[in-house]
Amino acid sequence: MIEDLKVKTILVSQPEPKSGSSPYHELGKSQKVNVDFRSFIHLEPVAASDVRQQKVSFYRSHSRDTY
Repeated sequence: MIEDLKVKTILVSQPEPKSGSSPYHELGKSQKVNVDFRSFIHLEPVAASDVRQQKVSFYRSHSRDTY
C-alpha cells in the first residue's frame, strides 16, 4: 500500500522566486508536482524606544567568558 503513495505537492518555506527559471519550477515540471511557496516567517519593525522600555540586553554581560 505504501508503494502506491505519490507526492502531489512540495511546500517550500520561502517567497516565490521572481524569475521563472527557478530550480523549483523545473523540478515541478519534470516530476509533475505542484510547488507551493509560503513564507512562514513574518517580521515586524519595532521602534528602538520600545526595545529600550523592555530593557532587553543584547550584550553577553551574564556570561562567564570575558572578551
